[in-house]
Amino acid sequence: MIGATGAILAIFGLQVPIDIFYLFYLGLTTLTFFLGIFTIVRPQFFGMYQDIRSLTSSINENPSKNSYTKGSYVEEHKLLQNYFETEHPYLKNDLQMQDLVEGTGLSYKRISETLNNEFNQSFFDVINEYRTKAAIKLIDDGFHKDHTLVHLAEQAGFNSKTTFNRIFKKHTGQTPSEYIQTYSEMSIPVAAE
Repeated sequence: MIGATGAILAIFGLQVPIDIFYLFYLGLTTLTFFLGIFTIVRPQFFGMYQDIRSLTSSINENPSKNSYTKGSYVEEHKLLQNYFETEHPYLKNDLQMQDLVEGTGLSYKRISETLNNEFNQSFFDVINEYRTKAAIKLIDDGFHKDHTLVHLAEQAGFNSKTTFNRIFKKHTGQTPSEYIQTYSEMSIPVAAE
């Protein structure tokens, strides 16, 4: 009402000795402060309190129902693995978990739990493993002969050569250059004696 009064006075150009809008903002600040304290002191007036209590009691009553058991994410594991192998989302260098949510239809939480429990890796570890495999395939196909390592890294989904070198070495025990050199030496035909 104070705000409406201030607006009406401003429209008609009427002057009052006190600025009505200062009162309006003071009242709004006081109301926000009061609601914050009231929410903390009396959470039962807000519907979430009952939901949290019922969720907590169901966890306490039947903890085995909510705990992870090996194989409980088998379908999600298959779905994610199939998605990685057919759609190759890891080739996108700015891939986020949200992209997997949109691509698979699984929830963020379910994907995270599946990666942690079935793949036994974090989101970034799984993505980097697939990217490393993609880089190895490119090298095996001879992509490195016509392109720079930076370009090869980008094609495999990596953001930078430094990250590419570090992740590649973590998964293979060699830098990309060392791997290429080893691969080249292995593929050189040995002359018959």
